[in-house]
Amino acid sequence: MDGKMKVAVMNGIGKMGFEERDIPTPKADEVLVKLDYVGICGSDLHYYETGAIGDYVVEPPFVLGHEPGGVVVEVGEDVTHLKVGDRVALEPGKTCGHCEFCKEGKYNLCPDVVFFATPPVDGVFQEYVAHEAGLCFKLPDNVSTLEGALIEPLAVGFHAAIQGDAHLGQKAVVMDCDVLAAIGRLKGKEKPFDFIFMDPPYNKNFEFHVLDELRQMDYVDDHTVIIVEASKETSFDYLDQFGYEMIKRKEYKTNMHIFIQKN
Repeated sequence: MDGKMKVAVMNGIGKMGFEERDIPTPKADEVLVKLDYVGICGSDLHYYETGAIGDYVVEPPFVLGHEPGGVVVEVGEDVTHLKVGDRVALEPGKTCGHCEFCKEGKYNLCPDVVFFATPPVDGVFQEYVAHEAGLCFKLPDNVSTLEGALIEPLAVGFHAAIQGDAHLGQKAVVMDCDVLAAIGRLKGKEKPFDFIFMDPPYNKNFEFHVLDELRQMDYVDDHTVIIVEASKETSFDYLDQFGYEMIKRKEYKTNMHIFIQKN
């Protein structure tokens, strides 16, 4: 497919812009995917806000994003299991396929993994991407490309739960109320959450809207303990605007937790 595509590019810490680049041409074992959705991961935000995660340092211009879902629009000549029009979720990590970990099915441990949006490898905040067909997974008819973009973070969550030996009947802490809203929609939650732990609300309108939504779904009630983490200098004058009040405050060396409830 000839033509240009828009690409969201990180031009520096806290700086984003758009560029036009050539639409990539898929190799024989690749497919070209028109991306419908790309999730924004915590790592994307960390790179955007600080420019690095550990030894991985962003050198602008750099493309973020590694949680994509989209539609196949072109297939390489050796690809047989996918066709134009198939909706797919993309595995963001390309591995060697030959090491002991890959052969054992533990390819996430491959020492030669090449991962979207991990410097110096660009991510996929763009309109199209050419990707190995074996790493593009066809979605069932009842799974949208939006849901397909959520498969990678969902898999990360399942892996974390397995690593932590989580099982039915245990109590767990889930960070961020927007995540809890997603959990609530999965059905099966028979009583309100005991605790909600909120990171510093970067988008207060969104955070408190989700809290109200959880309350309407009966996943939050007057007995749910809602805790907000913040720096000591944070002002909480905004609480009243959203119908909440502070009932307790606990300070630490550099930050604090406040306990809030509905007025």
